[in-house]
Formats: sequence, C-alpha cells, structure tokens
Amino acid sequence: TIAENNESLRRIIDAAKENVVEGKIVHGMVDRNALVYYELLLKTVPKMSYDITSTMFGLQVHPIDYYVTNGFDYFIISENMKRSRTTDLIERGNPYVARFYSSLDQNVRLCLIKVIEPGCFNRGDTFYIYRLNRNNY
Repeated sequence: TIAENNESLRRIIDAAKENVVEGKIVHGMVDRNALVYYELLLKTVPKMSYDITSTMFGLQVHPIDYYVTNGFDYFIISENMKRSRTTDLIERGNPYVARFYSSLDQNVRLCLIKVIEPGCFNRGDTFYIYRLNRNNY
C-alpha cells in the first residue's frame, strides 16, 4: 500500500471542502459529514507516506516538463489507466491525454523501474512505476 502524506490529504480535504461549499457531488461526497473520513486519515498517516498528486482519473495530465519543474519523482500508472486513456475515443475527445499516455514508454526523461503484477498477495491491476530521469532533461 502506498500511503498519502499530510500534504496530499490536505489538498484532498481543501478540494472537497470547496466542492461541498459549491454544492458539487464529487466521489460521492455530498456534505460536510463526509469530510470526517479525511480528517481521520490525517490522524493516522504512517511514517512512510508520500506526497501523491491525482490526475483526476488520468484526465488532468501535464507535460513532462511540468513534473520535472515541480519536483515530482515518480509516476505510478495502472495498466487499465494506460490502456483506457489511449483509446480511439480518448484520442478524438482529448488527444493531449492520449498522447501523454502513449508517450510514456518512449520518453527519454522517464525510466520504467518497476512493474507490479497481480499475484497471490496482490490482486487486481498491473501497475507501472516510472522514475523521472533528470539527467536527460
């Protein structure tokens, strides 16, 4: 499990509070009481935790330069996300997103360092971990 650190959780809480104030329903969150879950998570952050930034279901990606400039170290992407964001439908509706995901294995600034496949102890999707290679920047 990859745990989110305080900064990640605070970004989620701030966005959720804004959505509640605006009356938006996002991820099933409909009122302030739902924010209690995230507040409880803040109290239980493990020592080994990471600053994780969501791409909102893979649709809010930036150029690789953005991630380098803003100090990102890794991308963790599921096989399902990678495959679903490179379909003809995404290519027509959001070509930038499709190009981003299609380019991951060809970009010299990214290095695939780990593939985590389903097995006896971890079920579900395959995940790819890419490290940003700052030497090729």
